[in-house]
Amino acid sequence: MPLPQLLQATSPFGSGFEPATDLVNPVTNADSALTDMERLISLGIGTLTTLAGIFFIVVFLDGCINWVTSAGDKGKLESARGKMLNGVLGLVLIIMAFGIIGLVGGILGINILQPKEMIKEIVGI
Repeated sequence: MPLPQLLQATSPFGSGFEPATDLVNPVTNADSALTDMERLISLGIGTLTTLAGIFFIVVFLDGCINWVTSAGDKGKLESARGKMLNGVLGLVLIIMAFGIIGLVGGILGINILQPKEMIKEIVGI
């Protein structure tokens, strides 16, 4: 009896258990490789967006704390207001970047936000 069938028959998880075959069979399919590349690019974009969001929160909260602790000093109030404004403007720019990239890609006919499709078009798969 082959190992996958033996594992399935003796599995405590029921008959729906399927062993991981990705570890046994290397990636030979171009679509699988492109999917991995798309995941990598997506992970990179998601990580950068998350870091930008965290940076916004830190800058905005720093401005808020400076505002509260300014004790009415006009210079400190302006500095705190500037930090908060810069944080909000940075977040707006990040959000607008996705829209601009999508718009430019739509005008040029390039799937910039879908790298898998773009690479397929370039390679000719």
